[in-house]
Amino acid sequence: MKKSKKLITYAEMEDEDERNRKDDEDKLLDELAAQGMHKNLSFFAFTATPKGKTLQLFGQKDTEGIYRPFHIYSMRQAIEEHFILDVLQNYMTYKMYYKIAKIIEDNPEFDTTAGSKAIVNYETLHPHNISQKTAIMLEHFMNVTRHKIGGRAKAMVVTPSRLHAVRYVQEFKRQIKEKGLNDLEVLVAFSGEVKDNDDVFIEEGMNKDKEGKTIKEKALPETFHTDDYGILVVAEKYQTGFDEPLLHTMFVDKKLSGVKAVQTLSRLNRTTRGKVDTFVLDFVNSAEDIKASFEPFYEETVLLEETDPNVVYDMKNTLDDFRVYQKSEVDKFADIFYQSENQSAGDLGKLQGQLRPAVDRYEVLEVEKQDIFKSTLASFNRVYAYITQVCRLFDKDIHRFSIYSKFLYTMLPKGHGGEKINIDDKVLLEYYKLEKDFEGPIELESTEGGYTPISGDSGHREPKKDPLTVIIDKINEKYGTHFTEMDKVLVQMENDYANQEKWQSYAKNNDRATFMLLFEKDFPNMAADRYEQNDQFFRKLFDDPDMMKQVMETVGSVLYERLKKKYIFDPKSGVIEEATPETYVEDTYLTKK
Repeated sequence: MKKSKKLITYAEMEDEDERNRKDDEDKLLDELAAQGMHKNLSFFAFTATPKGKTLQLFGQKDTEGIYRPFHIYSMRQAIEEHFILDVLQNYMTYKMYYKIAKIIEDNPEFDTTAGSKAIVNYETLHPHNISQKTAIMLEHFMNVTRHKIGGRAKAMVVTPSRLHAVRYVQEFKRQIKEKGLNDLEVLVAFSGEVKDNDDVFIEEGMNKDKEGKTIKEKALPETFHTDDYGILVVAEKYQTGFDEPLLHTMFVDKKLSGVKAVQTLSRLNRTTRGKVDTFVLDFVNSAEDIKASFEPFYEETVLLEETDPNVVYDMKNTLDDFRVYQKSEVDKFADIFYQSENQSAGDLGKLQGQLRPAVDRYEVLEVEKQDIFKSTLASFNRVYAYITQVCRLFDKDIHRFSIYSKFLYTMLPKGHGGEKINIDDKVLLEYYKLEKDFEGPIELESTEGGYTPISGDSGHREPKKDPLTVIIDKINEKYGTHFTEMDKVLVQMENDYANQEKWQSYAKNNDRATFMLLFEKDFPNMAADRYEQNDQFFRKLFDDPDMMKQVMETVGSVLYERLKKKYIFDPKSGVIEEATPETYVEDTYLTKK
């Protein structure tokens, strides 16, 4: 009898195991069956800027194999029917020229791309550049923008980074105060914390109302809509989906292309009573670049051909060649993942255990191979997710691998993040010139082109190193022009002042007003000593009091910001400490003892 019970028990266990295996298999088959399009389901997407993926997912395939929208209300039609404004009718571009010089004896090698970015970043964050561009933007806002829409028009400044946004806001506030523009307030929008030297900035810390109260992040759009605020400086925020009809002007100091350009500039196209036009002042992009970005969306956007599903197999073969993982590890991982019973903490440990050997093999690869493998793995995960939305592969092996690959990617070390270079103490801005390049409408035309299908290219770049001098030469060749002594003189005078210990001491030991009095007293003598370098420029400078005043204010203000380390005295504690954006008030700082 006992023997019979044992046999029955074993049989029941085998039946249970078989049911579990079937349940596991059913899970996998259900996922495979869910792939691709389903005739009994209809999905509709509404967008002004369809991408290639959007067109293949939601578009209709014509007889020529081209994916088209099921209905079109084009940008052109919307403009003609006055549903939106044409944001390209009043477009102005500036071109920035500059020359960088090396100031160290050594000639270190850097990654070419990282070094170039560091130099461009140095130039765009340079106080002289920030000051000059802010002056142009502020002048246009006061002379043109603020008189639009019945005196309620607003402007947005689009910056390339959060640090740029912080610096621009500081410079706007400085120039606004200097010019006595008490009725103009500036807001800023960026995410997280920004560290600038020893100071840490957050959005809410920089946005205060007239009573000094913090403007909460969620309240910013509503606050900006009021008449108290005219300019909003942004860094990767409010460039899509932001609906402010009073937004008339956009100042662009960031590279924009494709969908990003259309979405960003389209913040201006909302209509409202009294709004008859818009204006864009662009410091970075050419009129031709913007035209190329907008034209695909002007009438009809299409996908020229469907994506080849085999691209996922090509990428899988590339990953296999690295020998980072083994098929047995992938299979064991998938078996655990598809267990029918609820996953436990122990199962999670088992999953990680199956990933660990691959992570170990990855970590012994050369750095370049690590980068290629990781970028290809990320591309595979992204492309597989897209491919299986538009077609059904019904391939169990590749699907099991896709589960493994997603988890493997999260386990890989974060990586090297590229070479970070501190270039500030190695180079110097020698020449600087900002010149209007284009003014007028950007006329769009119908295009017959369209999106091409996605490929399996991971976009990885083979690293290359160059000496600093070579990198500087490449930058100067790209951004340089035929400079005159007039272009050089202001930057050179600022550099000469900055290198004198006397002026370093003046900046650290005096408030702005006292520093500017000392500077304005000394500046004519400095200019007179340089008369022979450019007699035409200096003759005009001495003959035109307004020009002399403007030049002194520009050079003196930039110099002060460059040299000054702000400190504040707390009368309660008697402690002198570095000021923060919240505690710093103009002319209340002292020198740290």
